Amino acid sequence: MEITIVETTVGEVDGIRVGVANVWAEDYDLEDGTPQHGPRATLAVMGTSPETDFDVRVQPGKVVRIGTVDVEVISIHEPEDAPGSVTLRQR
Repeated sequence: MEITIVETTVGEVDGIRVGVANVWAEDYDLEDGTPQHGPRATLAVMGTSPETDFDVRVQPGKVVRIGTVDVEVISIHEPEDAPGSVTLRQR
C-alpha cells in the first residue's frame, strides 16, 4: 500500500494521523554516517501516547514505525512553486 501526503495536510497510516511539513533539500547523514544532500521532510505522527506521538525528519529510503507497521519513504517531491509531498509504502 502506498500513500502520498501533501505538505501541510494529514494522511492516515495504521489508524494514526500523519502530517507532512518542512519539505526542502538539505545536508544530512545516513545511518552509516555517509553525508548526503537532497530532499527531506518532517513527518508529524499524531499518536495517542508519548511513544506513538512524535516528529521525525525523513529522506527517501528512511523506514519509520507508525503504529504497528513499518513504512518506507519512497519519494519526496519538492516543487519550487507548490507544496511538497511525501510518498510512503508499507513494508
